[in-house]
Amino acid sequence: MGYIVGSLLEGGSDTTSSTMYAFIQAMMVFEDVQKKAQDELDLVVGPDRLPAVDDYPNLPYIRCCIKETLRWMPTVIMGVPHSVTKDDFYNGWRIPKGATVINNVW
Repeated sequence: MGYIVGSLLEGGSDTTSSTMYAFIQAMMVFEDVQKKAQDELDLVVGPDRLPAVDDYPNLPYIRCCIKETLRWMPTVIMGVPHSVTKDDFYNGWRIPKGATVINNVW
């Protein structure tokens, strides 16, 4: 049981840290975005405290930066293989029952 819990903790820590690294890299590369994000934080939160959950609705630019980080540099490049349970059609393409489908995160 301890091994299972440790694996879950390790998996969550790895993906979170990878996303944080990607965000920091993006802020270093795109200084204009970093400036806009900092301006929004200063306006909404101020210099004397950290952002709180209650600030979430008032930080649309920060939310978009986070979503863009997840889109731009996802922690997993390829999804988990799935098997189609019945014939399906997607954008005019026939996907036969039993076919293996791997979604590309990009």
